[in-house]
Amino acid sequence: MVISMKPIFSSLLPNMRPQDVFTSLSFLCLPWKWRQLRYGRAPVQVEEVLRKYFSVSTVYTVDSGRSALYLALEACGVGEGDQVLVQAFTCIVVVNAIRALGATPVFVDVNDNLTMSLDDARMKMSGSTKAMIVQHTFGHPAHVYELCSFAKEKNIRVIEDCAQSFGGIYDGQLLGTFGDVSILSFGSDKILSCVRGGAVMTSKNLIAHALKTRLPDLPHLSRATIIRHLLSFPIFFICRPVYQYIIGKAVLYVARLFNITARITEPVEKKGEWVVGTPARLSNALASILLHQLDDFKKTRLHRQTISHTYQKLFQNGKFQPIEEGSVPLKFALFVDDPLLVEQTLKKENIYSFQDWTGSVIVPRGIASGVSTYVQGSCPRAEWVSQHVFTLPTDIHISDSDANRIAKHLSMYVHH
Repeated sequence: MVISMKPIFSSLLPNMRPQDVFTSLSFLCLPWKWRQLRYGRAPVQVEEVLRKYFSVSTVYTVDSGRSALYLALEACGVGEGDQVLVQAFTCIVVVNAIRALGATPVFVDVNDNLTMSLDDARMKMSGSTKAMIVQHTFGHPAHVYELCSFAKEKNIRVIEDCAQSFGGIYDGQLLGTFGDVSILSFGSDKILSCVRGGAVMTSKNLIAHALKTRLPDLPHLSRATIIRHLLSFPIFFICRPVYQYIIGKAVLYVARLFNITARITEPVEKKGEWVVGTPARLSNALASILLHQLDDFKKTRLHRQTISHTYQKLFQNGKFQPIEEGSVPLKFALFVDDPLLVEQTLKKENIYSFQDWTGSVIVPRGIASGVSTYVQGSCPRAEWVSQHVFTLPTDIHISDSDANRIAKHLSMYVHH
């Protein structure tokens, strides 16, 4: 391993800024702020910013994107015996939200831009279908006009999953404003991040009323859970620069072993179980961090777009997910023969790519057998993608020189 080179990451709080660390430490270390861990104005302020930004009538913040999806499905009337169309090549937490309501996920294949195939959705539609989840994979817009038109024709609800696509635009219109209801995620690896958070938004009166009725019942996260999320900032801030040395990996290992830092996917979720105590409200402390990142979003968006175009030039002879005009790429997705082998090869060059979206149609790898209910062979395109996709980081810590360094070591493996 070349330990003298700067470590490059695609995970470990990729959006983290010094101001985020200072804010987290203020809530952790200043006794007069401890009462504000759960309660305060910040969640309402986030809702106001989002309402104005998306020009929607109703926005509610919650503890996570999966909770937002659960509430969106519930507000659309999804329940026992219903079916929900959802693309293959998605996360287990999406599946868990559907199943937690007693409904059944029906997996739809993907097209070339790794979003839902309309043709396959038509084939898998049934009389029991109640809703469709339209995912904008890695920040690239799905074919929303066609999918929403199909849903309207069949009288089913459209839930836009914008967990990976904050700020993306399709045909001059913000993603998240096409469907009946939309969800956002502010998890640790998303375009904007406060470690764990989400939002559900709509301009449909019936759905808004259902959400408004439900929200007062939501609990607040425990102080211990909030502290755990806040600790991620100083721990990752210290460990990222020294990750290539034993001390960096050791500290993170211990933090995860003793459940000190948050995980992207909890162990119970990989077993198909719903996390106890959720859906819950977004805490004031985490919302305070999110406000900073919302203020800085124009810079974040431009950076991700610039780095993605740099990758596009560097891999112009390769095969990759097309970059749609107006997209804000969460990741740049290439196709290689053996993604996990390439991941290990890049580690030797101090490039840690953490291929969480590789090796399984329903991610992450390691889901308990039978939990996802996906039937092998039902979505062949998604299966091919899951075995060949290799994602590259686009976050604010990735420079043009980093992108060139990645390309130098990766080019020989890319599909042409």
